[in-house]
Amino acid sequence: MRHAALLLVVLALPTGVAAQIPGPTLGAESGVYSESYGISGRAARRPSQSTRFYASPNFSWMGFEIGTNVSWSTDDQLTAQSINRYYLNPRWRWGQLHAGDYTPALSRFTAQAVRIRGGGVELTPGRFRFSAAGGQAQDASNLSVFDAAPRRLLFAGLVGYGDPAGTFIELSALRAVDDSVGTDTLSVAPVENVVAAFAGGFRFGRVRFKGDFGASLFSRDIRASELDSVGQPSAGSGLFTPRLSSRFDFAWSAESRLTLGRGSVAAQFEEIGPGFTTVGNPYMANDRREARIAGNVRLLGGRLSTAGTAGLRHDNLVGDKRGTTYRRTGSVSATLISGQRMVTSMSALINGLSLNPAPAAPGAPDPGVVDSFRLRNVTLALTLLQQLRLGSHLLSVTVASQRINDESPRFGDALDATSTTVNLDWTVTAWEQLQLSLRPGYQRFATAEGDDDFSSLGLSVARRMPRSPWNASVMGTYTQVGGGGQWRQDAAFGYRLTERDQLSAQVRHTNVR
Repeated sequence: MRHAALLLVVLALPTGVAAQIPGPTLGAESGVYSESYGISGRAARRPSQSTRFYASPNFSWMGFEIGTNVSWSTDDQLTAQSINRYYLNPRWRWGQLHAGDYTPALSRFTAQAVRIRGGGVELTPGRFRFSAAGGQAQDASNLSVFDAAPRRLLFAGLVGYGDPAGTFIELSALRAVDDSVGTDTLSVAPVENVVAAFAGGFRFGRVRFKGDFGASLFSRDIRASELDSVGQPSAGSGLFTPRLSSRFDFAWSAESRLTLGRGSVAAQFEEIGPGFTTVGNPYMANDRREARIAGNVRLLGGRLSTAGTAGLRHDNLVGDKRGTTYRRTGSVSATLISGQRMVTSMSALINGLSLNPAPAAPGAPDPGVVDSFRLRNVTLALTLLQQLRLGSHLLSVTVASQRINDESPRFGDALDATSTTVNLDWTVTAWEQLQLSLRPGYQRFATAEGDDDFSSLGLSVARRMPRSPWNASVMGTYTQVGGGGQWRQDAAFGYRLTERDQLSAQVRHTNVR
C-alpha cells in the first residue's frame, strides 16, 4: 500500500490601490504559493517543500502605463534553464518597451515562440510597425557532462506597413549564435542561425489572402570546419560562417479565407524545407508539405453550428529517405442549442498514418516486413456530449469511442485497439450555497491480448456564499483498475481578505492499493 500526501497553501494579495490625487493610479497583484509533499512506498518525485512568489505591479497615468511581472520559485535550482522571471513593460498609445524575460512575437518564420532575457521595442505610429528584440535565449548549463548546453544570444527585428488582419506587408530577420567556448563532444553542439522572412496579405471584399516566405541558414555545430559557401546569397556573408554542418533552405505558406453571411471556408498550403530551421520558433517541424481546408456554417439563427476540416501532410521532400510518411486527417463537429435547457454536441475525427519504404534493390526482401518503420494505422474517434439543465440540476453525459486499426505487416492485428468511455456529471445547487456533484465514469479498453475495464466514482461538495468571505470544498474520487484501486481525497478552503485579496489552502491525500 502506498500513501501520498500533498499540502498546498496559497496567499494571493492582488491589491488595487488608487492614488488619492486625480490622474495616476497604482495597482498590483501578488501571491505566495507553498507546497509540502510526502510519499511512502516509493521514491519521492518532487522536493519535500517548495515556495513560489509572484507579483505584477501596474502604474498608469495620462495614457502611459508601466507593467511589471516578477515570479520566483525555489524549484529554480532543480532545472537546467532558469524558471524565475523578471519583466518590465512600459506602454503608451503607439508603442511599448520590453525589459527582462519575455517572448517576442515577430513572425512565425523568425521569432515567435522562444523566451529571451533581454530587451525589445514595438512601435506602431500610424500604419507603420517596427519591432526589435535581443537577449539571451538559452542559459549555459552543466548539470552533467552529457547535457551541458552553451549560452545562446538571439537578435530579431521586423519592419511592416498596414493592418496584419487586412492588407499589409512586412520584413523580418533573426540571428542567433551559441557560445562555443568550453564545449566538448559530450555537450550539446553550439549552433548558428540566420533567417530572413517576408509576409504580406490583402483583403478584397469577403476574401482575404496571406502569404509568408522565409530563407534560413543554419549550422548545427559551429565547431565544424569552415566552407566557402553552402549556396547562400552573398549579401549574408558577413552575418553567417558556412561550415560542414551548415544548410541553406526555404519555407513558404499561403492561405485564403472566404467569409460568408453564415460561415466561412479557408484553404492553406505550406512547405517547410528539410534544411529550414529557426531557433526563434522551435516548435516548427521541417521537411513537410501540407494542405488543409476548413469550413464552418451557422444555421437556425446560430443555434446549430457545424465545422469540418481535412488535411494531407507528407515528408521526404527531397527524396533522401527510404520511405515517405503520409498523414491524412479529417474532422467534423456539430453543436445544437435546443433552448436554454439542452445542448447537444457531436464530433468525429479520423487520422491516418502510413509509411511504406521501398526495397533496397531488385530481388531484395521488402524492408517493411522485417523493419518496424513500416507503418499503416487509422484512428477513428467519435464523441457525443449531451447537457441538460432543469432548475437547479445540471446533467452532462459524454460518450466517446476510439478505434485504432494498424495494418503493419510486422505486427498484424496485435496493435489494433478500441476504447469506449462514458462519463456522467450531475450537479445540484441547494439553498444557493451548496453545490453537490456526482461524477461516475467507465472506460473499456480492448486489444488483441484482452480487455481492461476502468471505473471511477467522484463526489464533491462545495460551499459558496456570495456575501460571506469563506468558501470550502471537499472531493473524494475512487478509481478501480483491475484488482487494485486508488482513493484520493481533496479539501480546499478559502478566505477573502478584501474584495480582491484571498487566502486559500488545499490538502490532498492519495491511497493506492
